Amino acid sequence: MVKKRKGQNHEDLEYIEEKNQYENPDPQGKNLEEIEFFISGLSKKANEIDLHELFEPVGEISSIRIFKDSYGNSKETAIVKITAKAEDVISLNKSQIRGKKIRIQINSDRLKKNKNLMNSLIVFVGNLPLTANEDMIGEFFSKCGEVKEVRIAKNDEGRLRGFCYVEYFDAETATKSLELNGTQFEGKVLRIDPAIKQKPVIENFYRPYKWALEV
Repeated sequence: MVKKRKGQNHEDLEYIEEKNQYENPDPQGKNLEEIEFFISGLSKKANEIDLHELFEPVGEISSIRIFKDSYGNSKETAIVKITAKAEDVISLNKSQIRGKKIRIQINSDRLKKNKNLMNSLIVFVGNLPLTANEDMIGEFFSKCGEVKEVRIAKNDEGRLRGFCYVEYFDAETATKSLELNGTQFEGKVLRIDPAIKQKPVIENFYRPYKWALEV
């Protein structure tokens, strides 16, 4: 079960959405965006052409970078920037290139290196299925540690807006939850980012918390 803070009213929480695709999901995939994916498990013999042939059918590739050591040997990892539906790219996970199964994840290195992240107990979760509820989300994220609270953003009609905030009891667990970025939840590929606490707005002093997506 997800624990809720005593005396806290959901109406006293203002949710700020960084990008409107979480509020208005695009099931037809008409509004695509460039996403950076981290590839691991590559064969040392794999090259940019191999990756291009794998990813080209699902979107428009912007760049491919295979990491190499000072001697020019592959580190068996790469970054692929591609304009495509995240679900289509993730579906290529465990594909074989030169006899080895690769692993594909949305790149979250930027988030892990963010200096504000170490003090953050709350993560932003985008691209939620509109059928999700607090218990489902809490159970999914509890694999990283005990969840304190789940706050789902809803519109005036009470419908889910496609994103939520998950709060943990400690920053270490919250940081660990970022590893779930790019994983599937009820058929949707999640985007997980750290959330930061902003200063209260003076004219809305009765709103104790205001959360935003860390960028």
